[in-house]
Amino acid sequence: MSSVSAIFSLFTNGVHALPGSAIAIDYIKNSYQNDRFRVVLELALADYAVKYMLSTKYRIDTNDIQLTEKEIDDHIADWQPEPLVQPLSDIQRMEFDRTQVIVG
Repeated sequence: MSSVSAIFSLFTNGVHALPGSAIAIDYIKNSYQNDRFRVVLELALADYAVKYMLSTKYRIDTNDIQLTEKEIDDHIADWQPEPLVQPLSDIQRMEFDRTQVIVG
């Protein structure tokens, strides 16, 4: 039993040595008295944030497919660009033709 209390004492001393830990501990004590569910939610979100920051990052810009110059040229020759906007309807064309254009 003394080893558990020694470990707990070591842990609490380590937490109190961190800058700002007193503020965090007071915040947790006060919020725990008011709403226990909120504390559990905040701890779960903090745990998720730490796991997310420490997780492996995947690079998107890695190019695993190596194409020859001929394959690249073939793809460029076959490429047909798509229009950025749809063609104007008859009503839109009439409105566009009636729109005043200011030059100058």
